[in-house]
Amino acid sequence: MESLMTLPAEAGAQVAHPQLALLDFVRQKKTSVEAELAERQEALAYAKKQKWQTTALARIVRQTQSNVEYYEKVAAALEAGYVVMPPVNCEVFAVRVGDKARLPHDVVTKNPSNWNRPGSHLGIAETDSASLGEGEYVAPEMRFSSSFTEGAAKVVNGDTKVDVYRRDSADDYISAIPFPVIVAKAKLMNAAQQAMALKVFDEIAISPSRGIRRKDPIILGRIHRRTRAPLNFLIAWYVNPEEI
Repeated sequence: MESLMTLPAEAGAQVAHPQLALLDFVRQKKTSVEAELAERQEALAYAKKQKWQTTALARIVRQTQSNVEYYEKVAAALEAGYVVMPPVNCEVFAVRVGDKARLPHDVVTKNPSNWNRPGSHLGIAETDSASLGEGEYVAPEMRFSSSFTEGAAKVVNGDTKVDVYRRDSADDYISAIPFPVIVAKAKLMNAAQQAMALKVFDEIAISPSRGIRRKDPIILGRIHRRTRAPLNFLIAWYVNPEEI
């Protein structure tokens, strides 16, 4: 017999006491950073009015705005009942992208080998840490196209050699989320879908990765922050009582 343990608590349930203390702290941090943002925006507006050089100040304003949005998302996750969890090795299977997201740069491979499949060197989709409630979730892999060109012929040890170059180009995101087969259970999929509907988490991941066959996978949400590793929240955990 297997059972599903999920967090957050069901809608309408009160937030647990330990969560309240953390939520209060996050709200205070958000208020403090919002005050910093207002002050710096005022300074930037004044600098522009005086026709001063504003590059550095504008960068600070953007960074402060990013911090405000980070605490907004963390507060929203805590308010929804999600619990912060320690960093774990995981694999991202859904990425939230907004208006500022950018596809990876083209990758050129010289004389690609047969085992080197097209698109294998393209980076995965990266979140742009869109604001709370914005953007859409996409697959980490992308639609791509490949083209081949030949270099100039050259003689090497008496033989004529022509180098071949393959260019892989990311064309678009894939909206169909590749939900890991190991957690393809209705309750788990519903828990992940509910988390994605909030558009709080920048990424949805599984631990351990999709390639490891275990019966108790964890689904987690990740919120990115500018200078540190992402903050992880537990979304769902499928537990096999036989392994306890």
